[in-house]
Amino acid sequence: MQLLPFIKAFAKNPSRVSTIIPSFKALAKDMSLGSEISTRKNIVEVGVGTGALTTEIIKRLTASHNYLGFEIDGALFEYINDTFMPRHQNQINEAQSFKIIKESAENLSQHIDGGTTDVVMSSLPWSVLPLELEVKLLDEIYSALKPGGLFTFYNYITTSKSSKITDFKSEIDKRFSSLSRRKIILKNIPPAYVWVAKK
Repeated sequence: MQLLPFIKAFAKNPSRVSTIIPSFKALAKDMSLGSEISTRKNIVEVGVGTGALTTEIIKRLTASHNYLGFEIDGALFEYINDTFMPRHQNQINEAQSFKIIKESAENLSQHIDGGTTDVVMSSLPWSVLPLELEVKLLDEIYSALKPGGLFTFYNYITTSKSSKITDFKSEIDKRFSSLSRRKIILKNIPPAYVWVAKK
């Protein structure tokens, strides 16, 4: 069951996982649409988790797509390797390249040449990460993206007015040329907003 490894990871490190409810399909689908995957070929996902967003991504992959996923939690990475990947192997095979590694997104530049990525999609818990870590991650994400590249993320409606999210968006504004919010996703627990930042 997809929820079980998520609960285990949350119990082990709640600040890293943020919520015991993995993202629902409607949220993942809206993130994929906002990321314009069909026209953007080099895709990076940070915070793969149990693969809720990844499932929507791979539905849109073609032979011209390259995908690289990052997941730092050991239990979630094990689930991805042992359960998720075999279950979706046929769709994964459609991509030119597809790989998920056990690594922190802090180290994007060790795995990706700067300015080569079209989209970075994030399921990281920005509302609970320390500011110093947020800044490091945003710098890595920004450096990885091509000019005009997109960074998509979400926040739960319950954190929309929090100082953490306000500060995070302020850091984005310092780096990216634009930041726009998509419609609220009500079919999610809790409801959430998807954001798209453009380099």
